[in-house]
Amino acid sequence: MENFKPDEVTVTVALSACADLGELETREWIQACVRHQKGLYTDLCLRNSLINVYAKCGDVRAARRLFDSLQEKDVTTWMSMIAGHALHEQANEALNLFTEMKEARKYSKSSMIVPNDVTFLGVLMSCSHASLVEQGKHHFRSMMEDYGLKPRDPYFGCMVDLLCRANLVKEAFDFVSKMPICTNPVVWRTLLSACGIDGNVELGTQIREQIKQRRAPGCSSIEVSGSGISEFVATDDDHPLRSEIYKVLESLVVCMKGSYGYSLKISCLEDC
Repeated sequence: MENFKPDEVTVTVALSACADLGELETREWIQACVRHQKGLYTDLCLRNSLINVYAKCGDVRAARRLFDSLQEKDVTTWMSMIAGHALHEQANEALNLFTEMKEARKYSKSSMIVPNDVTFLGVLMSCSHASLVEQGKHHFRSMMEDYGLKPRDPYFGCMVDLLCRANLVKEAFDFVSKMPICTNPVVWRTLLSACGIDGNVELGTQIREQIKQRRAPGCSSIEVSGSGISEFVATDDDHPLRSEIYKVLESLVVCMKGSYGYSLKISCLEDC
């Protein structure tokens, strides 16, 4: 509006905001501006932001097309695409890409594509979603032994989630008991949920005693018909569209029951 042309940094920051909010229409508008400004589209940081925003806004195919088209890639390029596949539970694609990344580093000897902690987070998420227990354990050890990376809370959380998804609840509990950091409530809740699914009431009771704080309500956002971002939380009774939202959810449950034999299982431990 002020007739100033944005530079690479401005556009990159704006695209990051679109990724965080899931603002698909705004992303398309910004990208159109980028195409019309000569020389702007060649910036690698900006292209990395585009890969990230494509993936986070749900268009992982467009993200991969852009990724494959790039001749120059740095660790952020690889990390953004690996995380994008992991976010959409495309475990094989994420893990294959991680293997390609390591091969590319081997042949180029470039310090620009050394896997970092965020890269490994996407890898561990992929292993968790695909229940690849042994691969997950290997990559968890590798990040420490081969790359000297110190795992933080999210990495331990991924490992617990991996073991729980594979119905290895007891092993997950032993893993948590040996963790070198203070266990956070998310890890305990993951274990507790797994105990509910597995029917392990005795271990679930023991874990429930470890949870000292209640979780914050889940929050979701959605862009509706170009009217901006609408945000709502779990069990929201104040949202102006609550009646329409719950009608849609009820119809989805009916559809799942009728078409796929889905049955809602209520855990005796769900009040955690």
